[in-house]
Amino acid sequence: MIIFPMIFSISGILVSGFLFYRKKLCKPLEILTNSMDEISNKNLDFKIDYNCNDELGRLCNSFENMRKILEENNKELWKMIEERKIVQASVAHDLRNPISIIEGYTEYLQDNIENDKLSKKRILDIINNMSKTAKRLETYTNSIREINQLDDIEIKCKNVSSKDFINDMKEDLSLMAKAKGIKLLVEEKKLDGNINIDTQIIYRIMENIINNSLRYAKNEIKLSIEIADKNMIIEIKDDGKGFDENILKEKDKFILPNINHEEHLGLGLTISKILCQKHGGKLEISNNIEGGANVKIFVRV
Repeated sequence: MIIFPMIFSISGILVSGFLFYRKKLCKPLEILTNSMDEISNKNLDFKIDYNCNDELGRLCNSFENMRKILEENNKELWKMIEERKIVQASVAHDLRNPISIIEGYTEYLQDNIENDKLSKKRILDIINNMSKTAKRLETYTNSIREINQLDDIEIKCKNVSSKDFINDMKEDLSLMAKAKGIKLLVEEKKLDGNINIDTQIIYRIMENIINNSLRYAKNEIKLSIEIADKNMIIEIKDDGKGFDENILKEKDKFILPNINHEEHLGLGLTISKILCQKHGGKLEISNNIEGGANVKIFVRV
């Protein structure tokens, strides 16, 4: 009367436990074990698929969310590594030209100056050209240093009045345009309320882009600003010659090609592009149908 009920009870518990394990625990535990093995082998290209609204189902969903975050972080890390490779390749390529020019002038002077083959005017011209090349080299290395330091910049957003911020920025940019004899036309759309931005970062982006436009604009620059879908959208159009086709072909790359070494190194767009990304946005470039360059800036607000 005592032993048999105990045996049946224990057997029932064991059988129930075994069936519960097979039906409820075995599959999710196997999925989680395999997932941990994949992650330990540095493989994040898989998906945890277990649709059940119990504790283990929620655990698998949490594990899948963690895997997605790890995968995104891993992709971002690889992207940063690839971007650094592109920067290094660009530096090596673009530094080669001014260095070659300086070396060429040096060899030319060494070959001719001892034999009095060069006039004083010719020597002064060569020295002047070497000085310009050295300054261009210094400017470029400083720009590269600035790009490398952008990773250390922290976005510090604060709540500001959209109208007040735009009015202040418009006044500063108008002074820059006036100094160059260029007309700045500003169109404002949907600028009511406050926005959450890093004002210094936005100023820096805008100054870079407007400086670029002022170099090539003939008479005017059109600036339109609007707030839409939690983004500040700023579009800058000039009436200059527009972007070179080589730049437009490479516009999705981390660092844009330099096509005008004498006048402009072209790194302002790259710096602005990085700052837009750090502020949760992006930068797009194109040419207007009627001619001239078009830069569109998106930043989260």
